[in-house]
Amino acid sequence: MDEPIEDNKSHHSLQLNETSKDVPNIVGNTSGVSSRTFAYREMPDYEVANSHWDSNYREASIFLEEGLNNEKFNHHPCSSEALPAYLLVHNVVFNVIDLCASIVLLGLAFFEDPCLPSVKFPPIIHAGIELCSLVLVAVQVLLKTRWIGWKDFFRHKRTAFKIGTLFVMVIETLTVMVRNQTHFRVTRALRPIFIIDNHYCWGVRRFIRQILQSLPPIFDMMGLIVFVMIIYSVFGFYLFSDWDPDNFQTFVQSFVSLFVLLTTANYPDVMMKSYHKSFLRKAAQHAFKLLVTRERKNVISFNHFRGLITFYKPSASDTEAFLIFKFLNKSQLKFITLDEFYNVYDACVYKWRPAKSDEPWYNDSISGCTKKIFELINKIVTSAWFDHSISFVVLINGIILLVQAGVMASAVEDQYIYVTWISYFFIGLYTAEATFKLLGLGLNKYFSDSWNTFDFITTVLGILSLIFEYLGTPIFFYCYTTTPQALVLISNKNRGFEMFLELRLFCIPECASMVYHSKIVARTHLSNNFTSLKKGLPQIFVNNWFVIMEGFAHVKNESSRLFFMKLFSLEFSIKSV
Repeated sequence: MDEPIEDNKSHHSLQLNETSKDVPNIVGNTSGVSSRTFAYREMPDYEVANSHWDSNYREASIFLEEGLNNEKFNHHPCSSEALPAYLLVHNVVFNVIDLCASIVLLGLAFFEDPCLPSVKFPPIIHAGIELCSLVLVAVQVLLKTRWIGWKDFFRHKRTAFKIGTLFVMVIETLTVMVRNQTHFRVTRALRPIFIIDNHYCWGVRRFIRQILQSLPPIFDMMGLIVFVMIIYSVFGFYLFSDWDPDNFQTFVQSFVSLFVLLTTANYPDVMMKSYHKSFLRKAAQHAFKLLVTRERKNVISFNHFRGLITFYKPSASDTEAFLIFKFLNKSQLKFITLDEFYNVYDACVYKWRPAKSDEPWYNDSISGCTKKIFELINKIVTSAWFDHSISFVVLINGIILLVQAGVMASAVEDQYIYVTWISYFFIGLYTAEATFKLLGLGLNKYFSDSWNTFDFITTVLGILSLIFEYLGTPIFFYCYTTTPQALVLISNKNRGFEMFLELRLFCIPECASMVYHSKIVARTHLSNNFTSLKKGLPQIFVNNWFVIMEGFAHVKNESSRLFFMKLFSLEFSIKSV
């Protein structure tokens, strides 16, 4: 009987020696004394190590789960007392209940007023269901305070926004139950916040966070788009107000028409067949068949390609023909394939010239004091503050043009804001800018920049407009020539951006159904409205959305256009970019 006891002791001794080398380096915050330990014996070292390892395994998994849920680590459970609440809230059953409650809140939109009469619930029923779902969501939110704490609880932006929305929605639901009547509720559009905050939507939260981090460049590009639209709206107002009064009678109508045109909502689909089948592609295939040999029926050698260039582009030298061949030969082989030959039209348009040095034009031709003057001019026109100053002048000019166009009822009225002396002032500044750049950069370097060429053309046109004004032509001809000048501002902005998908389906149509559901005109397209969420969802997909916009703008007011424009801008930013 004693021998097994000795073996047992030796077994524990061996295990202690092995586990003493495998003690955790650090112990997690959630570790604590196990309730299963005996109070009348000391816990062996190997049991302590195993207990700490279990605690570390659990806490490491909690860290990974917090990273997956895109949560900050300052909300990590920091004690064994906070661990039970954390494990309860992150339990599978609790997560499923929270997900079901969030889905029920979203699904209520199909049964609340406005909705189809066949599926409409009485207010007391859908309000009761909503209140029960909100209570389930509120229980999870309250349990979070067990390990987060009230102070950090309200510092967490997503949780604070969720609790604020939850508080307002509970009050509104109780109001509906007391009155037994629905009312206008903007917070219905915020219901997706509950399903976004669910455990199973961790990928959506991560994606939304990336979009929020990308908002500065997104707003930057959206501002550029609106800026270009305003410029061309002014341009279209002055050009087409007499020819097309339906679309360009006022500046606002011009902006709306060009915005709709930008979305291709009223763009004809007839031209798409021409894009689908191009005669240039067929011509390249026929030419390719004439240049291949029997031994190599799929490629063209340089000798045969040079013979083609001799007749197709007689002005090309041997060097230029070789450069065109190397440009087409993306595979870096000695032959050109058919796919590479398709680019022959673009390759033959390019002009090849030796690279030149960046030395100023006056280095060899001018000396002495005159050279120092040109060096000073070159330093001025190549400085950043010079570009910023010119951009500021162009911006002020554009604002004055925009204000003048906004207050005019038609393009033929007398202009009392943009008077003659203002046009003289801005044209003088633009002429001085072009002159300084020509002197400081030289003709070749100045006109090698497309923006400088564009700037020079608009400046010359502005001078011609002043001459026409002196000869009796109305001053609004100046607007034709100076409005594109504002496009130079875009040359200073060159930033990219990244871009949430389909949760807008519940936010936007639900708002629209509450705002526009009562605006129906008999004997019109009854399907193109927001009388219910079921009918409101397809409206954000149709390509002729501008027809719906015009209808609501006519029935309600002109401010209804802002809703549809913001809707398309959001979709354009998310889906296209």
